[in-house]
Amino acid sequence: MGVWFPRRPLPKREAERWVDEHNPFVAGSPEAQMFEQYFWLSQADRRERRSWSRWLVAVWVGLAVVAGVLRWFAPEGDGLLTLVWLFGLAAVGQLWWDALADRHRAEADR
Repeated sequence: MGVWFPRRPLPKREAERWVDEHNPFVAGSPEAQMFEQYFWLSQADRRERRSWSRWLVAVWVGLAVVAGVLRWFAPEGDGLLTLVWLFGLAAVGQLWWDALADRHRAEADR
């Protein structure tokens, strides 16, 4: 069926070892080089997804802080307080989703 690349981004040394152990082609062949290239591209893609998710959490937290500061200056009305709670819950939900995805990836890599 073929070799599946790890779903989570690996540290550099572990990734180099993984490529050496799992490359099914003869060393130096064009196929082996292509396998390595696709592996490193997949690792870059996985790192990019992780960084995107971290930025999304930062945006949710930032929006919650901004809504909280606005609530401080405009104490009447519950609309801003609701926004603080919603943005905070969105950040917590994103962190929970990332933790769940990391656990799922770790189980799939075993």
